[in-house]
Parts: sequence; C-alpha cells; structure tokens
Amino acid sequence: MMISIIVPVHNNEGTLRRCLDSIAKQTFSNYEVCLIVNGCSDASESVCKEYEMRDKRFKVFYSDKGASRARNQGLRQAKGDYVAFVDADDFVYACYLERMYNAINSTSAGMAVCSYDILDLQLKINKNIAIREDCQSKKYTEQVECLYVDDLLNPLWNKLYRKELIENYMNPDYIIGEDLDFNLNYLSTLPEIVYVNEPCYAYISYKSEISKNYNQNRFQTLKALHKKVEGAFLKVEPAFVLEQHTQLVSKMQREVVFCINENIIVYGIKSLAFIKTILDDDSTKRLFRMHSFGRKNRIVRRIVLTNNSVLVYIFFRIGNKVK
Repeated sequence: MMISIIVPVHNNEGTLRRCLDSIAKQTFSNYEVCLIVNGCSDASESVCKEYEMRDKRFKVFYSDKGASRARNQGLRQAKGDYVAFVDADDFVYACYLERMYNAINSTSAGMAVCSYDILDLQLKINKNIAIREDCQSKKYTEQVECLYVDDLLNPLWNKLYRKELIENYMNPDYIIGEDLDFNLNYLSTLPEIVYVNEPCYAYISYKSEISKNYNQNRFQTLKALHKKVEGAFLKVEPAFVLEQHTQLVSKMQREVVFCINENIIVYGIKSLAFIKTILDDDSTKRLFRMHSFGRKNRIVRRIVLTNNSVLVYIFFRIGNKVK
C-alpha cells in the first residue's frame, strides 16, 4: 500500500529543503511526494526539480496560484492508496508516515490523526497538541468535538486519509478554513478514526501570520464554517443541541473574537464599522447568548453582548497592550 504526500510549494525557498529532507528520512519507504509548484517567484521550483532528479519518489507538478488549487492538483495526480498533506514551511518527524500507516492499516479506519508540536522560528517547541486519552472511547460526535476543541480537526497535515473516501476536493474560494471544510466533507462519510498520540508533525508558527494573511471577508467564511460544523453534528446525531456543548461553543466564540481582534490589529480605529457588522449579525448574537466554558470566555462573552463596538474595540486594544 502506497502513501501519496502532497506538498504545495509557493515561494518556500528558505524552508523547502528542511521540509523535503524530513520526508526523505521517513522510516516508512513506500510513498511518493507530489510537489505542486504554484506561482513561485523564488528558487523553490529549482529545489523541487533537484529533489525530483535525486529521488524518483519526488515528482513535480504545476497548478494555478493558491494552496487549495495546489492540493487539488495533488489529489488528481496522487497514485497512492492513502493521502497525507505536508506544508512546505513545516517538517515531519521520521515516524510520521509509519505511525499513522500502522494505525490506519491495522483497522478498517478511514482516518488516522496524530498529535503535533508547535515550534517557533528557532525550532524551539512552544507547545504540544496532544490527543486526549479518552477521545477514542467516546461516541463519534464526541470524538469529532474533542478533535475540534483541541485544535486537532482543522489541519490537514496531522492526518492520513484513505484516498478512496475523498469525495470532495478543496474549496479554492474559501479565504480561511478550507482545511476544516475539507475535513468536514471527508467526515461526512463517517469513517472510523484512529489515533496516534505521539507528535509526528512539526508546525512552525509565524508571528506575522495575521497581518500577512488578513482578509476582510474572513467573518463571512467563519460564519459559514460554524454552520457547517453544527450541521455535521446534526447529521450524525439529529438530537444534537449546540448550546449543551459548552466547550464547542467556547471554541466557536474564540474564533469570532480572534476575527474581531485581528481586524483591530490590522486596521486600528478603522475597524469599528467591521466590529459593528459582526456584533449586529444574528449568528453572533445567537452564539454569544450561549453559555461558554471558562472565566475569561465568560467575560469576553459579556463584552460582546453589550453590542457596543466602541467598548469592544477598547477592551481588545487594552488586552493586546497587556499581552
């Protein structure tokens, strides 16, 4: 059984060799690497061709600009029975493929999920995102909730997928959340999930991500994703009531708050109109009327429910300065 690793490449010259070297050092050897070059203006394409010449498992393809379009091209070109995704900014530990392959191949599971490390630019581990010990013993909706709340559901790169179960490709129109959207579509087939509670992936955190990737339409996309998350739970469990799941509610509230906060960071006082739009939205009002988990979340919830954009702005500006 072969694994196809899909790596979108867009101006990653500074990190690409580290990423590809880590893949080449895998303890599992039956894999191919689909390097999808999209809109590069640096030497990334040359690096990809170098690895293609050196190792027949590395193959270079091309796509239009955009990570989702690149991943879709990778899915079209993939010849493996299983699919993994790796970002060119990150790297994988030597056990990455072997641990997840052994977990998924020894069962009838459709998805393997591993824990991962978050590293700073000096490659120092800041945080390990681990899988709760009781996650697999829970019923299906509780497993998915556990993964979503603990930041394990959203990414593509901490998972191994059975290619035959991939019915929907990435949505290139999504500004944020295309990974989560893909995973929710995949989980709609209700595959069994297996877990590797060992960090197999190293995610590099960039402090400048907010200002670099910010887009004014993020809230609308986030709102659509929240609706899709709730719909995914309802599909499996028709009696599901979001308000009864305080950790899930808290996670969604934090994502809306992050959307507000990043707008403030980028636009300052000019963000007031945007804040007002979010506060006036019916989905925001519904979400923040629900009880949340944790004292800090409850304080933020009360501030948002004032529907006072100036107060919300001042609250987050002070919070950012305190940080």
